[in-house]
Amino acid sequence: MIEAEDQQSRLDLHSGTLDVVVLQEYDHVPAPLVDDLDRHPVTTDPMHLITPIGWRRHTGRLSELRDMPWIASTEHTPCLRSTLHACRLAGFEPDIRHRAVDFALTLDLVAAGLGAALVPELALRHVPPGVHTAPLAEPVTERRIFAVTRALGGTPQRPAVHALLAELTGRASLHH
Repeated sequence: MIEAEDQQSRLDLHSGTLDVVVLQEYDHVPAPLVDDLDRHPVTTDPMHLITPIGWRRHTGRLSELRDMPWIASTEHTPCLRSTLHACRLAGFEPDIRHRAVDFALTLDLVAAGLGAALVPELALRHVPPGVHTAPLAEPVTERRIFAVTRALGGTPQRPAVHALLAELTGRASLHH
């Protein structure tokens, strides 16, 4: 198990250093693959709107929070591009005051009252006190998680790779 950025993971997969890479893509921010790779869907992960409890209640519509400060991911990340796209679909440019790559840190910043954020449902397993969560109602946005392997042109996967893919897809189905 190695955690790495998407681009490095793809290079390691191509070179044979890795056999399986788990990637993500967001609505309107696809993660295209080259022809010699196979995609294995794992799960879909709906986005949630999170706000500090002290803020006015919302129904999951982004437009309700157009005038509030925002927390988003760092530059050049699919999560940031997804947040910007969703806010623009809702008719506004978010006032991003804080940036965090880690969803746990994003939740802590929201709990501290520093802004609203969009996070995937799987990031909500440990929500700190002081955070209100609601499924994103408008515009509906989701993240897709998938495993990637080298295309083998009909040759069966190695048993360990086959077992890992079965485990990934089986565990994901338990959450939905």
